[in-house]
Amino acid sequence: MSLSAKNLSFTKVTLMLQGSYPITPLFSVSLAGMYFPKLNGIFLGPSFTWSLTKNIDFSLITQSFAGQLLKGQTEHFNFAFLRLKWNF
Repeated sequence: MSLSAKNLSFTKVTLMLQGSYPITPLFSVSLAGMYFPKLNGIFLGPSFTWSLTKNIDFSLITQSFAGQLLKGQTEHFNFAFLRLKWNF
C-alpha cells in the first residue's frame, strides 16, 4: 500500500500499544510498539525524557523496525534522535 496522509501504515491492519511512566518528577520513559501482521513486522520506539529546567526538556528518542518488506527478505532499520524542547 502507498503511504499518504490518509494511509500512514504499511498494511491495512496494524496493532499498536503505547505506555509511559514517570520514574521521577524530572525523568520519564515511554515505549511504543506496533505489529504489522501482513509483513510479519514490528516497530519499537522507546524514548527517555529529562526535565532540565521548568520549561526545557531533553529527550533521547529511538526507533527500530524489522519486517519483510520484500518477499523472503527481512529488513532492519534503526534510528536515534536527540531533542531539546523549549516550552514558552
